[in-house]
Amino acid sequence: MKFLILLFILPKIVFGAYELETFLLKFREKPKAYLQRELQRSLEDKFQIRKLLKQRTPTIKSEFEANDLAEVLVGDSVLSNIKIMEQKNLENSKELLTRPWSDSYWPINQGILGSRYADQDFLYLEGWKESYDFVQNTTSEYVLSQDDTELIDSLSPSEKYDYVLGLSGSDSLTHAMWNEGRYYFERQGRVESWMGICHGWAAASYMLDRPQNKISVTATDGKKVSFYPSDIKALASLLWAKASANINFIGGRCNDQSPERDENGRIISQNCQDSNPGTWHKSIVNMLGVHKRPFIMDATYDYEVWNQPVLSYEYTYFNPLVDEKVALLDEAIISNEDYKNDPFKKYRSKKTKYIVGIEMMVTYLVETQATHRDYDTEEFDQSNRAFYVYDLELDENYNIIGGEWYRGGHPDFLWTPVTNARALSNGDFFILGDSHWDGKNIISKAWKQAGAQSAKYGEPLALLIESLIKLSNKKQENM
Repeated sequence: MKFLILLFILPKIVFGAYELETFLLKFREKPKAYLQRELQRSLEDKFQIRKLLKQRTPTIKSEFEANDLAEVLVGDSVLSNIKIMEQKNLENSKELLTRPWSDSYWPINQGILGSRYADQDFLYLEGWKESYDFVQNTTSEYVLSQDDTELIDSLSPSEKYDYVLGLSGSDSLTHAMWNEGRYYFERQGRVESWMGICHGWAAASYMLDRPQNKISVTATDGKKVSFYPSDIKALASLLWAKASANINFIGGRCNDQSPERDENGRIISQNCQDSNPGTWHKSIVNMLGVHKRPFIMDATYDYEVWNQPVLSYEYTYFNPLVDEKVALLDEAIISNEDYKNDPFKKYRSKKTKYIVGIEMMVTYLVETQATHRDYDTEEFDQSNRAFYVYDLELDENYNIIGGEWYRGGHPDFLWTPVTNARALSNGDFFILGDSHWDGKNIISKAWKQAGAQSAKYGEPLALLIESLIKLSNKKQENM
């Protein structure tokens, strides 16, 4: 599935309501100029702006650029020597310390979390307008008034969330969900099907625990409402798509549908060269192989964005001079001086002493359809694989200093939340000292006010989501 671009995240800054509103107003007036003036790194904007301003210095060499350093992504000491990687048997990654979970990318043209994914009539609708009209003709207030458990179960994740907090109308999270699609529909006449919150899902999938079981909690009127694992995952994904959190980000966004290439097929558009193969190799080996930590890649190099949590890798060597696969690293390494027919010679780093060919198979997590299954485990996750072919430039000590892609398909940018990062909405800062909700009692007035504050920006409360996950992952008592 396809999704909306991961946008700019401004690290270590928490906006208050006034500051955020002011920022967004200025941004909409002159987005590129404002970002160039104000931002050095990235910030995820609340209105899902679709262009990513690249912070790179043009170059025709295949050396690492300032925004494309593995050290920034990994955040620890980085192993860069290809021979030491072989000695440590890092040609294959080991099991991750935290296993990400699959989820929907919650498309904007279906209302994001306003999607009534369990309603069969809703599933056959086409486009944002039909979906929106359907919900308007059968409002959540009407559904709740019927006092029908099956109908209430079919409400969307955001409608259930609003029901628990007592939010309605323009103050509700559901209103904010449909307004995102309205923004694009009124300007473009449609909402592209690939746009969604995959970036939120990708981060939440390993920053928050997997919700394992269906739960029943108390709503604002004292009645019970069910949250399925898919409902809770949806709220977790939205939290990480919208709320403030620190991330490490490298690479850049390609906005070209058909990037310019040279006579050898190498992409030469400065806006689409993306992650250097050397950066990619060091990043994946260090993150998955050394530290056993997942990270997120944009699996394509063009204008569409596919944020995918990376699960594993394995690679073998080939000799670029004779273009043959070999079993040992030493058989694959060639001298740059001997590589007379190198198609990428004019792009090589001046420090390149050796070159080695790499064929890598990468397994990454993909999205699944939301369901009303009562429980969730790894067996329901889905994954896909990508095959990347590239070479690595090595210095005289066999340290990786660059490289060239041999195929068009390769990762665009790489990112991950920093270790132990916590996504928090605007409203969470008013209730941070509170304990988690027990699900038995009606939500407090303070939480309702905090939820209303966050809903203005399309954000759910982190404390409420963490509470739901905690309840989902323990044996359910009579509530």
